[in-house]
Amino acid sequence: MKGKGMRKNRVLKKQIIIICFLIICIVKFSGFKSYAGLNNINFNNIYIEPGISQSTIECIFQDSKGYIWIGTNDGLNRYNGYEFKVYKNEENKNSISGNVITDVAEDNKGNIWVGTVGGINKIDIKTGEISNYTEDKGNISDGNIKNIICTKDNKILATTHKGLGIYNEFNDRFDIILKQSDGLSSNEIHSIDEDYYGNLWLGTNSGIDEVSNNFKVVNNYLATEFKHYLGEDEVSTLYCDNNHDIVWVGTYTSGAYKVNTKNNEIKEYKHNSNDRDSIPSNQIEAIMRDSSDNVWIGTKSGLAKYYESNNKFKTYINKVYDKNSLIYDHVKSLMEDKEGLIWVGTYSGLGIFDKNNNIKHYKAGIEKDQLLSENMIHGIYEDGDGYLWVGTKSKGINIIDRKDNVCMYLNSKTNKEIDCDYINDITGSGSVIFAATDNGVLKIDRKNKTIKNYNTKDGLIKGSVQDIFLDNKEYLWIGTTNGLCLLNTKNDKVVNMNEYIKKIYM
Repeated sequence: MKGKGMRKNRVLKKQIIIICFLIICIVKFSGFKSYAGLNNINFNNIYIEPGISQSTIECIFQDSKGYIWIGTNDGLNRYNGYEFKVYKNEENKNSISGNVITDVAEDNKGNIWVGTVGGINKIDIKTGEISNYTEDKGNISDGNIKNIICTKDNKILATTHKGLGIYNEFNDRFDIILKQSDGLSSNEIHSIDEDYYGNLWLGTNSGIDEVSNNFKVVNNYLATEFKHYLGEDEVSTLYCDNNHDIVWVGTYTSGAYKVNTKNNEIKEYKHNSNDRDSIPSNQIEAIMRDSSDNVWIGTKSGLAKYYESNNKFKTYINKVYDKNSLIYDHVKSLMEDKEGLIWVGTYSGLGIFDKNNNIKHYKAGIEKDQLLSENMIHGIYEDGDGYLWVGTKSKGINIIDRKDNVCMYLNSKTNKEIDCDYINDITGSGSVIFAATDNGVLKIDRKNKTIKNYNTKDGLIKGSVQDIFLDNKEYLWIGTTNGLCLLNTKNDKVVNMNEYIKKIYM
């Protein structure tokens, strides 16, 4: 039995090594490269697995301490950059009133207010105590909450199906302060935002209402020229673009509208299946302008970036072959964090991207900005100081300083320690860089300013080194045209792994 078990282990080891070797060969020789176009965005996508409670993201909010609050259809998630803390409704416990989260806001005391389809919740961050405002408790008349905002003068407002609610701190309850009988276009309010002047804009199932900061209805756009555009459609979202005196309006089926609050001029944006530069869908879920002055619109059919110079849209969608594309086409929420990253909540996951995702190209040539010595690149490694180490096919190593946009060159002409300019792969750790060449392996120590060659004299198998891999124990795996070697970088000893592989077959 013991001998049979040993044979099984040998077979298993042999299979693992063969599989690893095949993977190395496929990756190395398939010629597969990933190229990004100038307007492409790389999304860092978060699924349920990392700890988020559910993948349908209804809202995203960053509080004053930097925490990201993510509302889903099955719980509230607080993200600290490393892990998620999940809040859910639990009977007879200090918990939120419902698991379908519709909105999150923060007041000037640092309390977090959470809207759900089962009422409103106030989370005291200091004590962890959660206060519930529900119909059952009688401290709110309608618990079906769509939006919550904290105004500039710290009023807590909530949109309901019975009008606009306001938090009464003295009585610790929410009261209806505005309804249709007060001049609103409807009691059913879907969206709310505050403009630069402190006026409130309400999107209802019948139009748009402009309300002063003392809760007087100033304008009703359904009753005036907006009816020509909107018809009987419902407003899904509102965004006050304060730097431009613009209110963006999203609808469920009629597209997006830009309302100039100075002259009441209205522009409409609708999807046109024959125009790839049009907005991707007429179902609008979220609108925002980022700190770089870009307007982003989340729709049912993708994320759209609006170009004001020509009234065109660039659309980002999910691509099954690209893991860095938008995680899902149906975008439900948008937020820019304090670092300038854009968070995109979708019907099936959360994506994060850098809006300034500009792509820098490096080429060989005679022009000043053409830094490379050759365009045939066989490996790239970024060291701890941000320098790019670029291995070329026949002209050694190019070291790019991206800050100053200059390049240094390591080859047999610039350094006598280098005996081969044919670089096949490059990697490193800390201040030490390893390069695979046709004659062996180069070890470049930036700190000590030394270069060492590993070749047959050091125990390497004769042949061109095609691949190198540095594992987390600082062993360098060396794949050559004649087999596999292992370099212990701590004591500079080279082991011929072919001998161990042969033993597996015995």
